[in-house]
Amino acid sequence: MMNKRFFRCGSRLLLLAAVLFVGTRCVTDNTSDTPGPTSGSGSTAGSDRELKEWMVDYMKEIYLWNEAMADVTPDYTLSYDAFLTKILEDIAAQGDINRDDGHWENGVRQYFYSNIQRYEKNDATTASVTRSTREMTEGTGITNVYVSLLMQHCIFILGGVSPSSPAGQAGLRRGDVIVEVDGEPIGATETQYNEAFNRIVYPSGQVTVSVLDASGSSSTEITYRSASYEDNPVWKYDVIPAGDAKVGYLCYDSFNRYYDDELLEVFDLFKAQGVDELLLDLRYNGGGYVVSSTMLATFVAGTAHKGEIYMRPIYNAERMASSSQSEAYRIGIAGSGDDAYDKIAVALDSSLGMERVYVLCSESTASASELLINGLRGLGIEVRLIGERTNGKNVGMEGISKSFGEYEYDFSPISFYSENAQGFSDYGDGFTPDVLAVEGALPIEDWGDPEDGLLALALEWIETGVQPTARTRSSSATAPRRTGLSVPHKSLEGTIICRELSDK
Repeated sequence: MMNKRFFRCGSRLLLLAAVLFVGTRCVTDNTSDTPGPTSGSGSTAGSDRELKEWMVDYMKEIYLWNEAMADVTPDYTLSYDAFLTKILEDIAAQGDINRDDGHWENGVRQYFYSNIQRYEKNDATTASVTRSTREMTEGTGITNVYVSLLMQHCIFILGGVSPSSPAGQAGLRRGDVIVEVDGEPIGATETQYNEAFNRIVYPSGQVTVSVLDASGSSSTEITYRSASYEDNPVWKYDVIPAGDAKVGYLCYDSFNRYYDDELLEVFDLFKAQGVDELLLDLRYNGGGYVVSSTMLATFVAGTAHKGEIYMRPIYNAERMASSSQSEAYRIGIAGSGDDAYDKIAVALDSSLGMERVYVLCSESTASASELLINGLRGLGIEVRLIGERTNGKNVGMEGISKSFGEYEYDFSPISFYSENAQGFSDYGDGFTPDVLAVEGALPIEDWGDPEDGLLALALEWIETGVQPTARTRSSSATAPRRTGLSVPHKSLEGTIICRELSDK
């Protein structure tokens, strides 16, 4: 039965199966916790010396490899962001001791995780979107895109669209196939489809796209623009039947503590419906707050694990020598002092007490999402992964903010490893999936649709009890290959310890 679900496709999917893929999902390559709309230029010598000294002082105290700062000579002539990069590179030159500060591919560091972002204090829109509450973000809401060649033109297949975003509210959904942008077909050359991609993801004003309908014979026009929107990470939840089992499905885009009440509503429903299995869709979840990750783990683990260690942050040697830095995050325990978060304890009342959980994952599954995988496994809960190898971010940060001149700066150097109850933190290369499944080679349908390729594999495993075989791309010359296209930074990424929680 499940095999029929996996292979049963409408005419639109049959059409897509016949095209030649020339690219796949475009993933963001940063892990900063804010978009940083004005970051990047910086000022030069003298004018921001105080800012840079503040950065150096904080790194000497909190950077995970702070002992290496003794052999760094800061170059105060550089702009603030280049200043940070130079310090990180100088530490890397000391035997690459900060190797875990950054994402690596093929032996090359692609970027550092430690980052600094700058915001104009007099920009009310920027302040409301990127600072303080982090309940909102700016953009179209399109987070992932595939590009494929069809005859002499390209098509775009949307991999991720935030339901609450301008694009989502206009009617765009994951799995939609865009065939025209502002009335023009998408050209087949790299320059042409890059230009079309930028128009749909970064429009300067209003943009209209033509979306292929289910029959594949006609299209519908949808118009939208970039704007500020509430960034609710609970993208989809449902109870899906799989044989005799009731499966609680949750597509969760980030661990944003300002939407933990919405997360509580989801698990209230799951508990009321008596779900037998839990399926978490974390394919594009780049992380967020540790307290929200602990809350989700509490929903999963339940009262049988109350008080057990979920995550222990491992700081630099100087901080670990202090008893005040020996805390741990525990299942169902609110914590104490500045780190107290009552919703973790409240979550116990709606917890499911699962012995296993299924997780849909990709290379964009990072930070607090990987913390969830590691933390649950540390409790002895089986975590079954379906998808691609995860990002491999086993470190986190404690951001600090300060105003200098007309700007405010968020500085987030890496400050701890995430260790589970069994003392394991060595997942810098990511977690290997139990079922390797490359999303670009499978049907891409909306969140929670049982016809979606990865979701279908998970439901097959649940219904039959038999682990599915891998679903990968062909190694032929016509196989999909990744593009260099880049989607906007997400509003919340990383593994973030938030001190002095004021809104519990």
